[in-house]
Amino acid sequence: MTVNAPPNITIQPSGQTVIVGQPATFSISAGGTAPLNYQWQRNTMNISGAISSIYTISSTALADNGAKFRCVVSNGFGAATSNEATLTVQPPPPILQTEDNTDHAIAFDSVTMLRDPFPLTNTFNFSSDNRTRVMLFAINLDLLPGEDSSAVTARAQDAQFMLHPLPVEYVGKVPGFAWLTEVVVILPGDLPAGQDVLVSVSYRAQTSNQVRFKIK
Repeated sequence: MTVNAPPNITIQPSGQTVIVGQPATFSISAGGTAPLNYQWQRNTMNISGAISSIYTISSTALADNGAKFRCVVSNGFGAATSNEATLTVQPPPPILQTEDNTDHAIAFDSVTMLRDPFPLTNTFNFSSDNRTRVMLFAINLDLLPGEDSSAVTARAQDAQFMLHPLPVEYVGKVPGFAWLTEVVVILPGDLPAGQDVLVSVSYRAQTSNQVRFKIK
């Protein structure tokens, strides 16, 4: 006796989270009488040529963020539609600029424009607090319309692995260099002197590399 069965989805596709430019792959497993036919859909519309149990986007774009993918499996006895899986595409993390082949920050005292070591207190600072403000440079850090420096956070790690939040005072494009962003942070008074610190910034839940400079 031959029993013919319509398709049934045994493993549903899973949502994917990737960095822009990375691939994303969706897959399902189905049972039922062979042969089984597969048709992937994006936002309920058929994707041309996507007719296997696996569908891959070779290089994702920010425009793919939030897209929903599902697969319709059919045979001569019926069809079954999988659950939708959501694709989340995140922008690349910010990257703080360093000297070639090192983790040593390209950074300046934002008032005196001197390189490290940086003092915790700068008597030449134009602000009333006399705190040293350090200017860092980043790529992949483009504020959205309506955002300001409050959208960016920063922290320093000292030689004892203690973490120190750094107030972010300014974030903006470097004049004449649209691809480069200037980030000004304020050094807090509780940073230990006479040692290197590692600094990173975070934006849209993405954290940058750590860059090194010295405190005197």
